[in-house]
Amino acid sequence: MERQAFMDAVAQHQDMVYRVALHWFGVPQDAEDAVQEVFLRLYMEEKPFDGPEHLRRWLLRVTVNVCKDALKSPWRKRRMHGRRSMWKSCCRRCASWSRRREKRKKWRLKRT
Repeated sequence: MERQAFMDAVAQHQDMVYRVALHWFGVPQDAEDAVQEVFLRLYMEEKPFDGPEHLRRWLLRVTVNVCKDALKSPWRKRRMHGRRSMWKSCCRRCASWSRRREKRKKWRLKRT
């Protein structure tokens, strides 16, 4: 992508990408990392975009995919991103994951 077109895209869409990433992570630092990854992918993209709406949709899709990939990483699962106790879940997403894991353990014990 050309430098000036890239700079215009960053200026125009940076807030949108940040808001989407912040919604997924809930932590500003992780959202900022995701924004950098998204715009790095945009800069490396070689195909031309058909218009501003195509670029906007592409950025949204890439942002969601970057966030999903980051949430799947083993490093992310080991980190605590809240100030709660180690024995409590740090967020709703982790709490639901923990409940599902406990249900699976009980189910496996029943089967044996």
